[in-house]
Amino acid sequence: MLVILDSYLPGIDGGGPITTISAMDQHLHSKLELFIMCKDRDFGDAEPYPNINTESWTPVDNSQAKYLKASQLKWKTYKSVIHEIKPDFIYLNTVFSVREVIIPLLVALFSKLKPKVIIAPRGCLDPSALSLKSKKKQTFLLLLKLSRLPKKMTWQASTYMEKQFIEQSIGHVPIKVVQNLPLSQPSVLRDQPVKLPGSIKIIFFSRIARKNIYSI
Repeated sequence: MLVILDSYLPGIDGGGPITTISAMDQHLHSKLELFIMCKDRDFGDAEPYPNINTESWTPVDNSQAKYLKASQLKWKTYKSVIHEIKPDFIYLNTVFSVREVIIPLLVALFSKLKPKVIIAPRGCLDPSALSLKSKKKQTFLLLLKLSRLPKKMTWQASTYMEKQFIEQSIGHVPIKVVQNLPLSQPSVLRDQPVKLPGSIKIIFFSRIARKNIYSI
């Protein structure tokens, strides 16, 4: 399967998609061969990762990653990669991107191999996300629906609520609800905490960021 996303390991600022694809790699590598195409830098960074080879595939855990400049995410590159690895599926991980959605979808549709295309919005169609740069996003969605391209893909919702958001934004399209896999956890805790009856201690770590890092 060819996976296309904005940024991947060793990046961390790309958020949920990095974690989701990494978890897929951990759990499914014996059944699913992943080839990952992404930019050569973390999300929002001006400089590429140090010592990254942009000419060939780089082993990352159990998968192979191709790190590219944004300008390299074009028709010719996608066509070459699809011809090289002959994927059964292409897995897209955003909605509002010409380079990461529209171009690879069109290449797949015109390819003799006809790989199936799956798209995961990753929260892009949540109402709170659509409220940011709303005019551009609504225009993009209108043109997308008029093109009828959404019906050429299978849409993956992580929850039934996200399924509703997809239907509200895109209309009647093929949708499968598939929860994201968790990252593998250590099997044994070194210091097992003691639970006292009637009490609970919780600590939660998170980062504060604007909703929907993937925008037009």
